Amino acid sequence: MIASPRNRHAWEITHQELVDLELATEEILAHADRDASLLALANWAITLVDASAVAIAVRAAGEAEPIIRAAVGRRTRGWRGRPLAQIAIGRNWLTVPLVTDPALGGSVIARPRRGHAWVPGDEVVLKLLAAQASLALAQERTDVQLAVARAAEAASARERTRLARELHDSTAQQLVAVSRQMDVLQHRRGLGEAAAELVRIHDMIDDCLVEVRRISRDLRPSILEDLGLEAAIAAYVADVSRSTEMAISLHPEGRAMYLLPAHELALYRFAQEAVNNAVRHADAGRIQIDLRWGPDTVEIEVIDDGCGFAPPDTLAGLMRHGSLGLAGLADRIGEIGGALAIVSAPGQGTRLRARLPISSVTMPRRDGREGEFGSPGVDSARRRA
Repeated sequence: MIASPRNRHAWEITHQELVDLELATEEILAHADRDASLLALANWAITLVDASAVAIAVRAAGEAEPIIRAAVGRRTRGWRGRPLAQIAIGRNWLTVPLVTDPALGGSVIARPRRGHAWVPGDEVVLKLLAAQASLALAQERTDVQLAVARAAEAASARERTRLARELHDSTAQQLVAVSRQMDVLQHRRGLGEAAAELVRIHDMIDDCLVEVRRISRDLRPSILEDLGLEAAIAAYVADVSRSTEMAISLHPEGRAMYLLPAHELALYRFAQEAVNNAVRHADAGRIQIDLRWGPDTVEIEVIDDGCGFAPPDTLAGLMRHGSLGLAGLADRIGEIGGALAIVSAPGQGTRLRARLPISSVTMPRRDGREGEFGSPGVDSARRRA
């Protein structure tokens, strides 16, 4: 079917109209409900092209074929939730594929009104809307992965707290009791050769008690509550240096300020995770931790001389790369108004930097005197430092 010049002119898409459409679809994508976003995009499509029906079908991971997520127009009742293969698609329908993860797939389909022939402008509009739908689906997948990572981190935090309490209140106390009993036994007369063996066993119990307390402290660092971020990181560095014989140094700069407990814990966990990554994966010889206090920011940078890697530019890229630990760090730091930067290259080591904006207000210190207390800044945008 050939469209008349008048019809072609009526459906010609100008550059300004495309710009306006892109701005409108970006506003749609800000909607938290992705299905609502897809439905809004389908409504935009049917408004801008001469179609009697528009549908958006998506093939999710593990599904054999695309499922219709949004459908508008005549005779589309019951389409939503059905496999696309169950819809009788005519040869004159316009189909534009979604640009999604290779493991996924899908398309935007449009059924023309009776007597209408498609013009190039119609396909341009559908391609733009397909691109925006693809962005919505990519964000949806990232949101799901982040939700899983947050749930896993929350469960891990609860389990760490439970284990720390169990180790401190039960295991450590039992070891203390056994150690005291060994003290009593060692002072009994007539032990002969057994005395030396009791001393050795007593020393082993004391070593075990030290290790249990160290593990409990790592799981729930009480030193963080008592002495602050710098002291907690210094204690952690000392423990890791002893257990791994790796050269790890801490360099504090500036006047330390007290932070909200949740922010202090997030920065401590950042330093802990960054050091663990360097020890386990970087094949590093040296690790340096810079803790910098500024007038309105606190920054922790963990630098290693290890093998390095090519870091993705986005949070979603970290997820696809399999770096769930780093993605969790970025998300945690972002939630408290900070930003995470990763600077690395193969063979050139890695720099992980967390920066948190703070403002100084007078609040009680831990020792009861007045002092500086850091509260979170208002800028919560994710950005490369």
